[in-house]
Amino acid sequence: MLHFTRSQLAVLGVAATCLLLLAAESDPVVIPVPDALSLTPHFSRCVVKPGETCPFDIVVRGTHACTVISADTECRCLRVLTSFPQHLVPGIPLTIHLQIAGVLPGVKTVSVHTTIGLITASIQVVSAGLGLGRDIMQHTLHVAQQDHAAVTFILRDLHGAIRNCGCSDGSLGGLDHLTALPAWCSSLAPQVLTHFIYIGDTNGMRSGVDMMLSQHGWSTAGDDITLSDHPEDAVLTPGILIVIPTVSTAINHAKVVRIPIDDGMVIVALTMVKDRIISQDVIPIDNSLPRDDQVLAAFSFPLSVHVHEDIQPSESCVSCHSAASKVWHASAHARAYSSLVVADRTDACISCHTTQISKTDVAAGVQCQACHQNTKAHEASNGVTHTTGTISCQICHDERRQPDFLEDPAWDQILHGR
Repeated sequence: MLHFTRSQLAVLGVAATCLLLLAAESDPVVIPVPDALSLTPHFSRCVVKPGETCPFDIVVRGTHACTVISADTECRCLRVLTSFPQHLVPGIPLTIHLQIAGVLPGVKTVSVHTTIGLITASIQVVSAGLGLGRDIMQHTLHVAQQDHAAVTFILRDLHGAIRNCGCSDGSLGGLDHLTALPAWCSSLAPQVLTHFIYIGDTNGMRSGVDMMLSQHGWSTAGDDITLSDHPEDAVLTPGILIVIPTVSTAINHAKVVRIPIDDGMVIVALTMVKDRIISQDVIPIDNSLPRDDQVLAAFSFPLSVHVHEDIQPSESCVSCHSAASKVWHASAHARAYSSLVVADRTDACISCHTTQISKTDVAAGVQCQACHQNTKAHEASNGVTHTTGTISCQICHDERRQPDFLEDPAWDQILHGR
């Protein structure tokens, strides 16, 4: 049962009167209500075999007419296939088609943006995943060396996505990893002939990505490699050795190479003897692989705020909380900003590695004020006014960034008192 104060009842009375007046108009104004939209299933579970993909649908329903502007996801292992905008009619469900890749397990969030609000759904992807990119790459080169074979690595449709897809150990992609691979492979197995090939849309809306790849040992695909909407015809075309389908297809052929996700999240390694593919391996571009930190520095990532590395709001807490201050100074929170490589100092990353001090300014590191609430009033009153608790750790240590995060053991590492 809901309980309201007198002031809240008064506000509700005014709101009700306004609604009655609106209803009397010839053209009533529709006011969106919290349950105007629904998304089903709201939470679901999907089992996907490693390296394979499966279709998945979510359904939007609404009590008000609106436009569905877009649907997106933080994880590129979950791909939205439906094009937008779409018109949502009250009482008529709108199906959004997705494709899930069995590359990284975990909880994936789909956000559907409409003209009357935002609604989300979560999908738990259950998959053994592909394993570590480093291990698969080393195994591929070892087998190729034993079989006196060559290896062709294929990167499909980078779309200018030069950064990885997240900041956790499970993130995928990144031009810094891709550009480091040719030299690394050469050092691991100098006697194995390797080719690093990129195909499709490489630059996207960004210029210079193809040039950066070329400078680090990658080459454009030749006429013997093709992307095809009709792979059944392409495999019969003379001179074509490798066919990469751009549509879902049931055809199985020695020339057909399926790449489960694009944007540089994975590459495919083809072990070849002469012109024949003898094995295929999908390699996740993850943090187990080497990286060239200088590469991303060539691209600009403007910040919307100014980071002050010489300001420490937590210093105002020391006089009363000296013990806690010592623990904080020794913690990873104090070094949160400096732990980021320069290329990762972007709006998307620094929000969890800095402390906001104004609308346009942040202090480096996760300071006391980043977690403890109402600190300004607490400080101004010399401690008479208490802080009002702490924010949830999982705002930053969430399912996407740190799926194995456990709050109690984590607290033990930063346990601090007065």
